[in-house]
Amino acid sequence: SGSLVVSTAETLSGVVMAEVLRPSTPVIWGGVGTAIIDMRSGDLAAGGPEFALTSIAGVQMARYYGLPSYSCAPWPDGKTPDFQVGVEKLGAWLSAIAAGVDISINAGSLAKITVASLEQMVIGVTARHGRRPGEAPVSYKHLTMPTRYSV
Repeated sequence: SGSLVVSTAETLSGVVMAEVLRPSTPVIWGGVGTAIIDMRSGDLAAGGPEFALTSIAGVQMARYYGLPSYSCAPWPDGKTPDFQVGVEKLGAWLSAIAAGVDISINAGSLAKITVASLEQMVIGVTARHGRRPGEAPVSYKHLTMPTRYSV
């Protein structure tokens, strides 16, 4: 909960700065979650449930303040498009969707967003839109997620 308080204070300070510099500037709340560190190795553990829970909390804070939100929900630890990555992304996406996130980014990311994979992006977009391989082509239109807000 302390991480959420700090994250909320930092985000609100950015919202205030945007409003002071240019009144009525559209802003979006970045509910990206709080990084969980593996104490044994010092490595980021992004694929676990803690990251999804903090992302949900960020989305809820955005709702509380009446702002649109985005989430880095599909942020896996796996390095190749395999079963582990699928499970990590599924859990993160479902939690973000249940929380009511407006925009989800990092569909093609692997290895804690250090790798961008076109194959993973196509797999993720295909899964998100409920298509089976060979049913319908994935186009640029499908690689973007529409938002409920116009900015």
